[in-house]
Amino acid sequence: MIDENFFHELKPIISTNYSIGDLVNFEQIHLGSVNKSFIIKTADRINKKAYFFRIYNPGKTQGEIEFEHSVITHLKKKRFGLVAGLIRTKDGKTFVNQTKGQDRFYAIFDILPGKDKYSWVNPECSKNDLNDAGGVLAKFHNLVFDLKPEQKRCEPKIMDLLPRIAQSVSGCAEKTGETPFDICLRKNLDTIISTIDQTLNVFVCGVLGSEYRDLVQMVIHCDYHPGNLKFQNNAITGLFDFDWSKVDARCFDVALAITYFCTIWEGNGGGSLHMEKASIFFQNYQKALTADPGPLNDPELKYLPHMIKAANIYVINWIIQDFYNKEIIIDPYVHIKYLQHHTRFLTWLEKNRNFNGLEKLFL
Repeated sequence: MIDENFFHELKPIISTNYSIGDLVNFEQIHLGSVNKSFIIKTADRINKKAYFFRIYNPGKTQGEIEFEHSVITHLKKKRFGLVAGLIRTKDGKTFVNQTKGQDRFYAIFDILPGKDKYSWVNPECSKNDLNDAGGVLAKFHNLVFDLKPEQKRCEPKIMDLLPRIAQSVSGCAEKTGETPFDICLRKNLDTIISTIDQTLNVFVCGVLGSEYRDLVQMVIHCDYHPGNLKFQNNAITGLFDFDWSKVDARCFDVALAITYFCTIWEGNGGGSLHMEKASIFFQNYQKALTADPGPLNDPELKYLPHMIKAANIYVINWIIQDFYNKEIIIDPYVHIKYLQHHTRFLTWLEKNRNFNGLEKLFL
């Protein structure tokens, strides 16, 4: 059933700003938790067509959207066939800004072929899909290496972000109640803070700190997980959700991907890294980078295990902020599942034998 009020709100936005016909139908798709997404159907005298319509989270700034769209535009110019093109407005812009008390941004994209085969939760990717996913991330890095993006994302680089995460998470823990999520956070708070301290010490003051300047800095996806890929006939046909992209250390992007693709969610190994899958993803990433910026260099390889710690903290922080800052939590046990998984991985990473195994894996 169509929400008539929303239909009448959306219809003039499309007809006034775009030359794609009149809105005839729409369906909300519940992907992600930051923006609102829809499949819209439009028609004119000749054509009927479907598009992907996004309403950006009110917290998004225009500069961040311009940054994201400059990445997409660059990839399209490089003929990267896995990215959805932006539909331009009548005056050539890639988004619409409607001000009603605060800025509200909208954008329309082509629809990517294929289906959503996985989510970021317990993806259990096949070895073939892991192999291809490593290659796609490598291709993305190759194509954006020369990009000088417009504007920037407001979020700091991971090494500047970690101290803020420590402060924010500690603040959340002080305000917790007695829900299972609150209890889980308090139980793991000391480990979260100590992991942040250890990681910062390695990068800023430790043995590897003198090599930090050698890490490749570039545009990264920063949300590269199985749920942001489309699949068809056992091949990847789409990569999407570039709204978390920013300039940061390239190996942080690889670390995030390994965290998302290769950790085990269920069973006796829950909360650990599937070392064989991590090796498949990593090796194909390295093999596929035959042009700039090239495979991960020696300093990046040394830092990668520490970046996986940082990546896991990054995801934990998102879980915590999403839980405490959302107006409505429909099912709090979903967030508990997320937090339990990533805090188990945190504990797994703290064990020397596991971390040493990671270091050997990437050498």
